[in-house]
Amino acid sequence: MSFIVAVASSGMLAASGGATLRTPAATWRESNLVSTFNGYNSPPSYHHGTPPHLPARPQTAPASTERIRSRALLEDTDASRKAAYLQEELSGARVWRVGGVGVFAYAEDVRAERVRQAAWREWSATNGSDEWLHAARLRTAKYITAHEQGRLRPLVRWHLVEGNGSLPMDALPVGREASGAVLYSARAWLGGGVEIGKCGMHIRGGSAFTYGGEELDVPFFEVLCGPPDVVEWVSFERGATANLPGWQPVEGARDRMTLRAVLIARATHEGGLQPCKCLVDDDHACIPSGGQESWVTPFEVLTYAAMFRR
Repeated sequence: MSFIVAVASSGMLAASGGATLRTPAATWRESNLVSTFNGYNSPPSYHHGTPPHLPARPQTAPASTERIRSRALLEDTDASRKAAYLQEELSGARVWRVGGVGVFAYAEDVRAERVRQAAWREWSATNGSDEWLHAARLRTAKYITAHEQGRLRPLVRWHLVEGNGSLPMDALPVGREASGAVLYSARAWLGGGVEIGKCGMHIRGGSAFTYGGEELDVPFFEVLCGPPDVVEWVSFERGATANLPGWQPVEGARDRMTLRAVLIARATHEGGLQPCKCLVDDDHACIPSGGQESWVTPFEVLTYAAMFRR
């Protein structure tokens, strides 16, 4: 008479004839059962190995993408405190692997914020639109290469659009016109600094910015890209100032005069939900509309949904 042996989760071997053989669970995990009895007095035999129904344990488990991103966040945050690295960022020689760091990211830490302001003051004093365009091209190329090679890149990032180029497939929807047409956040070099505006497939020239009291379109601009589930909108009612303790705003630009961080915002205006901008600590947002810039409240500011996932 032969028995078929089954393995119980408790580490017991149960035979179909009702008999139970006990073996420590740890012994079973390190052994391979020879699965047939030749008779009543023929006990099961074991030898070292892996049970045939379990996959072999790899020597090393694949690294978690989130762990890699968390480590990169710590390393890039530390590196972004160094003025030389910030200058490399502005020239396009360096791109960060995560978001929420670098020259255009607002830092609650006062010392880190001052280093970023100083880096922008120094770079923008001696560089202009040509250098900005060159850096934007390098950034975009490096983001594309990182994606193709499976390497880290910021979950939310700015991609360059030139001439009549189409918007990237992962452009982040920010608002809508009264007609329902989708709007996105854009940024471009204008008048000695970087301005935040809007873009959309229906807009003549692709984008709209306000500068010097008028609305302009530009031949090249960057559009904000990334998945909607990694960001969140924080609301500011009338009279409230854009102060975000504990939140990391998505990086936008720097004001050319005050050097304060320019945040990505949106507000209801003329029947639509318009992308716009807001300076840290301001109590209003600025919207390009009807050929001029309008102040509006209430408004929302774009932030990362989680500090560790950016």
